[in-house]
Amino acid sequence: MRALEPSDPDGWVLDVQGRRLASSLASLGPLGPRLEIGQAFPRIDLSGVGDDEAPILPDPDEPLLRLASSYRTVLFLRDNTPPEFVRGISSMLATAYADTSRELLRGRLDGVYDKRVRLAGLAAAVEVTTDDSVLARLDACAEAWREAVAATGRPFPNGAGFGWFVTDTRLVDRLALASEAAVVVLDDNRQIKAILPVHSRTQQAEIGSALLQAIAPSR
Repeated sequence: MRALEPSDPDGWVLDVQGRRLASSLASLGPLGPRLEIGQAFPRIDLSGVGDDEAPILPDPDEPLLRLASSYRTVLFLRDNTPPEFVRGISSMLATAYADTSRELLRGRLDGVYDKRVRLAGLAAAVEVTTDDSVLARLDACAEAWREAVAATGRPFPNGAGFGWFVTDTRLVDRLALASEAAVVVLDDNRQIKAILPVHSRTQQAEIGSALLQAIAPSR
């Protein structure tokens, strides 16, 4: 009998390129079908954080007379997203949203855009997949969102709510697999008009371009 030669410890390192740390065993569950532009967004029940009311997503069954084409913009986050990241991306999104609203107004006056088209709301929603200190993390992320939105100094007449939800189909992964978050634009009929995967390298100009192309694709 002879001893085996020791192996090189460097050979034990796993290749983690393109992988993401799982926040829980639940996050390793089955992945629902991928969500694409043009599809109907699934119904989710949003809850508010603390005393705040939950953001409202469009309901195609709501018996309202729609005189305008309204679009809502939602930032979907994971429940392990650091508050610093939430603050940074929220600031860029809120600023891009306000700039796009102003561009739409100017374009309507100049006859570039349909006068019925408008942005009708901004929100952020966290997909909760863990229960380990999740309430504290939700509070921290909600505070980061509020601070970032307020710091823009821009008005948001239709609100800029923050909420959370639970699913068993890994919604953020279905929107943008392996991304930190996803910006989604929905129309009145809950149809997905844009999906922008969000990473640490995402720039404000990318967000603004995605918003404008979603509501005025002929530009």
